[in-house]
Amino acid sequence: MVFIPARILFARDIYGAFPWTEDFFDYTQWDLPLGLQLLGFVGLMVGMILLFFRPKYSGWVIIASSLFFWIVTFVFRNSYWLGWFFLVFPFSGLLIIILQRIEILSSIITKRGRSR
Repeated sequence: MVFIPARILFARDIYGAFPWTEDFFDYTQWDLPLGLQLLGFVGLMVGMILLFFRPKYSGWVIIASSLFFWIVTFVFRNSYWLGWFFLVFPFSGLLIIILQRIEILSSIITKRGRSR
């Protein structure tokens, strides 16, 4: 059995399987669309983290950053399937907002029931 370092395997697998990451390994090829994609992805992660600290804003941050990521990917990279895949995140942001509204309404209803 031949030992191949995990870093080489990971780079080869990612480089061959996902063509939009090929410029991650060559820093001279970094450009504005890649920077904007990374900014959108960081926004998604911030939105997920906000879910634990400020859930009121989490859904809106996820929706805004994922739509930003989708526009950059769809327009600048011409990766239509990747852009459509990342439309899953706005739906998760909407789900968070809807669940918060349901929780607020249910707390209002239970408060009204207790006051009688």
